[in-house]
Amino acid sequence: MLTGFANRQLARNLARTTVEGRENTVKAFAAYVNTYPWLWTPAMVDEWLGDLRSLRDLKRSTIRSYSESVRAFCHFITDPLYGRRPSGPGAQDLLAFFASVERQLEELDVTAPTVKRSDQELINLLAIRAGALHLGLANHCWFLDPGKALCLKLARSSDRSRPLVGMCDSARCQQATHHSCHRIGWATSAVTSPSLHQQDRTRAEDRTSTTHGRSRTRRAHRRHD
Repeated sequence: MLTGFANRQLARNLARTTVEGRENTVKAFAAYVNTYPWLWTPAMVDEWLGDLRSLRDLKRSTIRSYSESVRAFCHFITDPLYGRRPSGPGAQDLLAFFASVERQLEELDVTAPTVKRSDQELINLLAIRAGALHLGLANHCWFLDPGKALCLKLARSSDRSRPLVGMCDSARCQQATHHSCHRIGWATSAVTSPSLHQQDRTRAEDRTSTTHGRSRTRRAHRRHD
């Protein structure tokens, strides 16, 4: 994220010293709050700037500069133009589908250059895939093939008309994808899940299961970044 932030500023012809100064400011704030950027709040910024003002007696102009650096960084990571691609086992298939839609639109441009198309043509191309989409708090499910639905296999469900999104093991299911909206949930789970030293009173098999689940959570969280 910091590399992208720096590249954006350099592309706008800002001086390298300015870019490096903003990057150092963001690093300092991140070290202060010790949490992920998507969990930052305005109150955290206020507390940090207040401490700098009272403990280090920094000038108001310096405080404003620090505030602007953090604001610019937050604007960058939330800008949809710099959006992140989906991750998860089903991500490559989803990206390939979107690429195929783009190719079809390009072919229409070549074969019928004088025809002004409506948005309905794009909607028609996306309709089938959109109809298979099931939204979840931790992931999205693209229920195109019931035979690939891991949740139905694990639950041994005879109803193959819809997925069991709440039971999805999205780190393994081939039809699951993770998106930016799922980032906070995975990050929170990775941070708050109990570690091994907190499980010394549980049974050995429970500790093994919890460890495997925690590892999957961390892998899914890393894919977001």
